[in-house]
Amino acid sequence: MNNRILFLVVVLLSNIIQAFTGFAGTMLAMPASMLLLGMEKASAVLNVIGILVSLLVLRKDHRYVQRRELLRIVVLMLAGMAVGIYLLNVVPTRLLQYGYAGFIILIALKKLFIKREIHVPGAVMLLVVFAAGMIHGMFVSGGSLLVLYAVTVLKEKHEFRATMAMVWVFLNSMLLVSHIRSGYFDPEAVALLAAAIPVTLLSAWLGNKLHDRIDQALFLKITYVLLLLSGLLLLR
Repeated sequence: MNNRILFLVVVLLSNIIQAFTGFAGTMLAMPASMLLLGMEKASAVLNVIGILVSLLVLRKDHRYVQRRELLRIVVLMLAGMAVGIYLLNVVPTRLLQYGYAGFIILIALKKLFIKREIHVPGAVMLLVVFAAGMIHGMFVSGGSLLVLYAVTVLKEKHEFRATMAMVWVFLNSMLLVSHIRSGYFDPEAVALLAAAIPVTLLSAWLGNKLHDRIDQALFLKITYVLLLLSGLLLLR
C-alpha cells in the first residue's frame, strides 16, 4: 500500500472524529501524515480538509455558534499563529517534530488517565488560547489546547461543536493564505487534495451520523488512544 492510499485512510478516519466532535481530526491526522508526506505538504493538505469539514459541520449547526466567544478565541489565536508561523521558518524541522510528538503524547496521556479537570485562572486560560494559536500556526493542530478553554465556556455539545468549527474556518483560511504564499501547494499537494476531497465528504457524513448515535465519552477515549500511538510513531 503506497503512501497516497495510506494518507487517504488517515484522512477518512481522522475526519470522522473531526465531524463527530468538532476538534481533534487534524491533531490525530498530522503525525501519520507528516511521516507519509513531510511536514509542509501534510500541513497544506490537512489545512484545506479542515476547512471543508468545518463548513460541513456548520451547514447543520451554524445557529449554535456563540459569537462573543468566537471573537475572543479568533483574536487570541491569530496572534499566536503569527508567532507559530515565524518559528516554523526559523527552527529546524526535526526539532519541531520531536517537540510536537511530546506535546500530543502528553495531551493523550492526560485525557486518558487524569480525569479531574484542573481549575485554571481566567488570565492563564487566555494564555492557553494564545499557545493554541502557536501550535496551530506550526502544525494545524491547536485544537487540543483550545479545548481546555472551550469546555469551560461552551457547555452544550452543539454550541461547542459549532463554535469550534467556525474557529477553524476563520483560522485555517488565514493559514491557507500563508501556505500558498510559501509555495506549499506544488502539483503533488494539489493532486493529493483532489483525491482527499471525496474521502473527506464521506468522513463528514459518517461523523455526523455517529454524532447522534454513539456515546461521546467512549468515542473520545478511542481517539486519545490513537493519538498516543501517533505521537509515539513520530519519535521513531
